[in-house]
Amino acid sequence: MSLHSLILDFVGLFCSVGFHHSTVFEKCCFEFSEEPLELRRVTGIIRTPQRCQHQAIIVFAIGREEFCFRTNFDWAMDVCNYFYPVGC
Repeated sequence: MSLHSLILDFVGLFCSVGFHHSTVFEKCCFEFSEEPLELRRVTGIIRTPQRCQHQAIIVFAIGREEFCFRTNFDWAMDVCNYFYPVGC
């Protein structure tokens, strides 16, 4: 195998992995929870991308569960600020 084909294989692998990685957390919400979770169940939190129709906060919980909350839901903003004190 030539150096040229090795480089092309590496670039192809890098591009496909980079593309996959960049889209992993691009989720949008269409249904929203209205009951807060117990904080001890929360394992992570992200905001939906700007391209989503509804701006929301996605809360990840123990058991691989995901819950969508509107950004005007006080509990969700409090949890977001807890995880990201410099700004959610």
